[in-house]
Amino acid sequence: MNFDYPVSQVIDVHSEEDLCEVFSQSKAIRLVGRGSSQAALKAPNRDVDVVSTANMDQILRLEPDDLTCSVEPGVRREDLDAALAEHGLWLPCGGSGTIGGIFAGDREGPLAPMQPEPRSLLLGLSAVLTDGTRFKSGARVVKNVAGFDLQKLFVGSRGRLFAATALHLKLRPKPPASVGFEQTQLALPAAMELLLAMRRTQTPPQVLSLTRTGSSYTLTGTIDGDPGYLETWIKKFALTVCEPASSTTTDPHVPNAGLETVQGSVMLKAIPSLVDLLPEQVAFGLRGTRFWTHLPTPAANALLEALPSIGGSGEIVAGKPARRGLTSAVNPMVTRLETEIANTLDPDGVLQ
Repeated sequence: MNFDYPVSQVIDVHSEEDLCEVFSQSKAIRLVGRGSSQAALKAPNRDVDVVSTANMDQILRLEPDDLTCSVEPGVRREDLDAALAEHGLWLPCGGSGTIGGIFAGDREGPLAPMQPEPRSLLLGLSAVLTDGTRFKSGARVVKNVAGFDLQKLFVGSRGRLFAATALHLKLRPKPPASVGFEQTQLALPAAMELLLAMRRTQTPPQVLSLTRTGSSYTLTGTIDGDPGYLETWIKKFALTVCEPASSTTTDPHVPNAGLETVQGSVMLKAIPSLVDLLPEQVAFGLRGTRFWTHLPTPAANALLEALPSIGGSGEIVAGKPARRGLTSAVNPMVTRLETEIANTLDPDGVLQ
């Protein structure tokens, strides 16, 4: 693992007991899985012990009939996918790396409009606070009345609230057939019309992406269902059949030197307004409701400032360490709530 911030030591943990021991001794910790997402996160504000949960990599439970499973945070996405495929199941969210990292980072969002977000797939978890307190939240089943959904705080926390030791996940059956599709050389109005028309169909795409190269747009995705329906659906929109889109591909791509990557969320109806905020022909992509674009620093600052005016939000996820983590304006009440939650769960600010 390579880090562009000061690291005192790297500690590999294998169990909940190991985590409690580390928490009792370390005063500043950066939790990681295999470290693959560190270049997209805000750097710590002091030297840290990097604590890796990559060796906590066991699939603890798999219940095909209940469409649920339980895994340790270090389980690799590809290993879980392989185990689920044996039972005709899959985890319907994007992301690569470790399962803990996918949910803690929450960089992907839904694979397409009207598809599940990672937050809705996390049924419960077991975890440890920095003072050694162990707790459980949610449940291992889809329907439960297990009190506060504290596990939802883990999604998007970047490992700065507590350390998860087991995640209980909701699964889906694999469809009878899947077809990849694309439509290229589109103007933005035509691309938006096609995207919205697909969304309104009885079975909308499972994966849907929009990218811009130069001045033209390409719409790609995957549609699932009965083979006969898929053939009719493809013909209806005059699409070209291609390989199904991967659910594990993580955007944004690495930008050219001197550029920063802004990633964020926006409502579909606001995509034309978002494009109007960007320099002409700059690289731009959207999957589900999450967008990415590569910009020079002044343009990145301008975009972050303007996003709230169209109901969007953004964050710099690739650039110099001092720039990563800068975001568009956040409601002061939200900031206050996030601060109070962090102070309650990690009062000494151990997790960086």
